[in-house]
Amino acid sequence: MPTRPGPSYAIFGYDAMRVLGQAFANCSQGDSVTRLCIKQEIGIRDEFAGACGVTYQFSRGERVNAGYYVYAVDPVDGSGPRFRQLHVLTNSDLQATARMHPEGAR
Repeated sequence: MPTRPGPSYAIFGYDAMRVLGQAFANCSQGDSVTRLCIKQEIGIRDEFAGACGVTYQFSRGERVNAGYYVYAVDPVDGSGPRFRQLHVLTNSDLQATARMHPEGAR
């Protein structure tokens, strides 16, 4: 029996390349494109409108409220592995955990 495919995260890769592409375009207006210029261009961005209506927000170059996905892999006879999403963590979840367990937040 075929299984329904899980969600595709390809759009996030596409959006990441658009962020990089815009940084490259901004840096190429000068004499040369440098790694430092790309890093600075990405670091100064506060918001980015993604291709499918997702608005990414950044603080000091880091994504704000990004989701971190936890999966389990179940073996399926004859059809390969099946991935199950177990949990989605946000930056807020991770920060709360770090406050509760400061010895592990290094």
